[in-house]
Amino acid sequence: MQKLNKINITASKLWLAAILMLAFLVFTPALKGAFLEWDDTVQVPNNPDIQNLSPDGLRQIFSSYYAQMYQPLASLSFALEYRAVGLQTWLYHLDNIFLHCLNILLVFWLTKKLFRRQLPALWAAALFAVWPTQVEAVAWISARSTLIASGFLLACLLSYIYYLDRKAVRFYFLALLFFVLALLSKSVAAIIPLLLWLLDYWKGRKFSWRMIAEKIPYLALAIVFGLVAIAARKSIGTLTFSVYNWTDRIVLILYAASVQAYKALLPFGLHTYYQHPADNHDHLYWWVYLAALLPLLGGWLVYLNRQRRWLVFGAIWFALNIILSIQLAPYITIAGADRYNYLALLAIVWLIAFFAGCKHWSYQAVLATCLMGLALASWNLSYVWQSEIDLWQNVINNDPLAGTAYMSRGSAKNALGDPLGGIDDLDIAIVLSPNLVEAYNIKGVIEMQALHRYDWAARDFNQAVRLRPDSPVYFYNRGLAMTYLNSLKQAIADYSQAVRLESSGKNNPSFLASANYSLAVALKITKNNKDAEDKAMIATTLDPLRADAWYLLGALKNIKVKASGCPEIIKAASLNFEPARAEALACAHHEK
Repeated sequence: MQKLNKINITASKLWLAAILMLAFLVFTPALKGAFLEWDDTVQVPNNPDIQNLSPDGLRQIFSSYYAQMYQPLASLSFALEYRAVGLQTWLYHLDNIFLHCLNILLVFWLTKKLFRRQLPALWAAALFAVWPTQVEAVAWISARSTLIASGFLLACLLSYIYYLDRKAVRFYFLALLFFVLALLSKSVAAIIPLLLWLLDYWKGRKFSWRMIAEKIPYLALAIVFGLVAIAARKSIGTLTFSVYNWTDRIVLILYAASVQAYKALLPFGLHTYYQHPADNHDHLYWWVYLAALLPLLGGWLVYLNRQRRWLVFGAIWFALNIILSIQLAPYITIAGADRYNYLALLAIVWLIAFFAGCKHWSYQAVLATCLMGLALASWNLSYVWQSEIDLWQNVINNDPLAGTAYMSRGSAKNALGDPLGGIDDLDIAIVLSPNLVEAYNIKGVIEMQALHRYDWAARDFNQAVRLRPDSPVYFYNRGLAMTYLNSLKQAIADYSQAVRLESSGKNNPSFLASANYSLAVALKITKNNKDAEDKAMIATTLDPLRADAWYLLGALKNIKVKASGCPEIIKAASLNFEPARAEALACAHHEK
């Protein structure tokens, strides 16, 4: 056994290189992945902020929320990639793999500092590298924030250990710097102060006022960034709406903890959407309450064995690394995600690695075989992330009753030019989940835009409005369908309601500009030109680059007084609005 450890110590760099090569090979299928509608398009292709690396662009990146999160460093990395290759996805995926490899090295380093042994550190790095639950964090472009934040979190903990071991203040401030960088990557890094206390426990530090004083700057920063994270969620309605009562919310959080532990321990049947275990009336199934008892039972068992420091350390590490993610379970549509386990997994990995360093070589051989099996499973799972269809097909394969998966696959089919196939999937989604409001909305949009079946679209939007009468989007879409059906009175009422709801809610200027423009069009058709002109003017104020609104405003002014709308017509033409070009030339001639 001593010889085995000596060989590993001598050859650790070669073993680490082999681990990194294995990790790269496992995730190479992801290099062919496209941007997914699931957050990727919001964060990269449809995000104008990353296309501008000027000081103004950087200010926008560091003062905006993306995908309901404050993650400026992730957005900055996308901006750098966009500057380098535009929208070629290979670089975005390659950088994710590169960041994962950096984290593998940090895991090796941290494990070595914790256990002070080389062999467990190598096994921990290898298992962390290819465990199947890691695929989502590495293969999904939008999980970039998880990878960056995890790297800075690990660097923070390492610096803190050096501070404890060497009593050097510079390492304390280095840890604080890494903490700030982690917070700028993802808000879940706010848990770091508690992880520092966990390291104090592992190191056997005795309680002192100095120990508390050391954590005050960390706690203050965690509170500030925590408030920012809450504001980001509230900006899109998360944390303000839940169909569950408070008892069921707590049960769902505990159930989500059970899901995370189960998927980490037994990484089979993994997919991207672990839906809430509720019936179509949003009542949780009876067995959910039993599953929610498992984390409590586990905590009680850990307490009974609290003299085993390694067990307490591992259990608390796992809980702390998932708690800030699973607390969202009652407010979002999933009860867990593989990416939440990215660092929490170390609790399991460390346990396996610790015993690996104490066992006979035959144990090492069995573990190496298991490692190859895990690597193969992760390699196969990486292919799932190559397209939207593959992604949601994998969910359906593992959970045939997941209505949201059919809805998402239907939307993807429509995007690929198969609207009828999309409608078929959306019909299945509605049968499985009659209260899945977005399924009605997406179906209505496809019926209206792709199939031009406006009466069918109106029926779908009626259902969406019935289920969520507080949604301005659904009223706006129904207004569009009613306009096509020439039911202008209803269209005007829907557009007006959309404006009222949005003005009292998110107050998104772009949406309000669209709603006011559509309202102006409907008013113009009904000959209510005065009110139409007012709404068109509001649209141009809210979105000065909206060419069609400028053109409409000019046309309405021209109706009132000939040629009085020429400035607006010329403005629309300057924004490359083709219908305005001929009239703009006529205006120029008239001015001469």
